[in-house]
Amino acid sequence: MSNAGLIDRVVCLSSLSKDLKGELRLLESTEERCRELDCTTLETVHQLELHASRHDCDSDVGALLDGVLHSGNLVHKFEDGDGTRRGIHESSFRWKGAGAQATGTLRGITNAGTHRQPAFDDCQRCDERGVMEGLLLGTIRRARDRRLVGCRLQAAYRLRFEPSREGGSGAVAGTLEGEVVCDCPSEPPRTCIELSTLPPGPGPNPRIEQGVAFTVDGGANPTQIRSLSGPLATFTGLDVGRKTEIKLPVPCAAVEATLMTMAQPATFEAFNSDGTPAGSLTMSGAQNVAESLRIPGTSIDTAVITAPQSETLLLRFCFEPLPR
Repeated sequence: MSNAGLIDRVVCLSSLSKDLKGELRLLESTEERCRELDCTTLETVHQLELHASRHDCDSDVGALLDGVLHSGNLVHKFEDGDGTRRGIHESSFRWKGAGAQATGTLRGITNAGTHRQPAFDDCQRCDERGVMEGLLLGTIRRARDRRLVGCRLQAAYRLRFEPSREGGSGAVAGTLEGEVVCDCPSEPPRTCIELSTLPPGPGPNPRIEQGVAFTVDGGANPTQIRSLSGPLATFTGLDVGRKTEIKLPVPCAAVEATLMTMAQPATFEAFNSDGTPAGSLTMSGAQNVAESLRIPGTSIDTAVITAPQSETLLLRFCFEPLPR
């Protein structure tokens, strides 16, 4: 599963819809004091075991996770040393289903009502007690269908439990609604290098970022991450000089450069591994605005940015590997 942003991936989704029933067991309860901030916090550690069963919106893929979700380290922190006050929680989990197994994390809030007026029907108060809700993030580690191994789980959960000043325990019931997210094998996600987030200052030439080599003006001087300001905005990125050559780590189906110039428009070119040109695009001519140029090809391994009067920054560079 790729770590690329969702916008840079082609994915397949399968609904995950579960009814949850189980037990919350209190293992530890400790009062913590902070004199400097004049506060008292209750820390609890619970064991949580939930039996997950298919609900109406579940998919066939989601049904493979009918089974038991277990957490042995559910940690809570409650306001004012009181387990009936608002708090936060987090834990890791192992989920063993009938046809798939997953691991991941739970993280959310406790004793707070998000489904309240004025946006929703008056079914909760802001200080609703005995409720845990949050985000489940996980990864399928084993599956009857090997294509699902590595797919991600992303779901919202809401649990009802019996609260107490010590932190609560006993029977738990709730719901879980989300998605199983799988990257499309034939559409590898593109990788994007956010040069605008790098710290300003000099760097090596060529500069290597995520396997991509950026050589500015033949490598004679250090590369520079710097800012350019105009009447519209201030941008930070790699100063491309008059010419920047970009070498890719793998053959690619497309490349994309996001540029900003304060002078004449820059040109973006790409070349396939056999030396043939994949394409050439020139900026529109507008100054002090970000502009993205994308070039598809058959097997791109090199790209070149030419800025006739310099004063041009590369803000972001993306490449899309060829399908394996």
